[in-house]
Amino acid sequence: MLKLLLTFNNYAHDLITGYFAALAWVGYRWYSFLPTNARDWFKQQLKLALLFIILTGIPRTIFFTTMELLPAQQKGLVMFLVFKHILIFIVICFGIFYWRKQQDFVKKY
Repeated sequence: MLKLLLTFNNYAHDLITGYFAALAWVGYRWYSFLPTNARDWFKQQLKLALLFIILTGIPRTIFFTTMELLPAQQKGLVMFLVFKHILIFIVICFGIFYWRKQQDFVKKY
């Protein structure tokens, strides 16, 4: 049962990370064109996505060795796992950076 819950948690974590990446991309392209109420919704979604990423990342980090690293080692996919995590880290940093940049832009105007 624990393994099933951890697998669900891992998939939810990946899904919400993709959602965060999509929000970051949309924000990068169209945030300044959105009406105020859409901007508020957009910021709320970014905050919730980031919170969900952190909360689902806690059990994922605790059980990383048994749920991800050992299976990846058995299949010879450790480099892909490292690449995936570096890429996602860059995406999250980009999203946070752009989110803060847009907040400064909106305060100016």
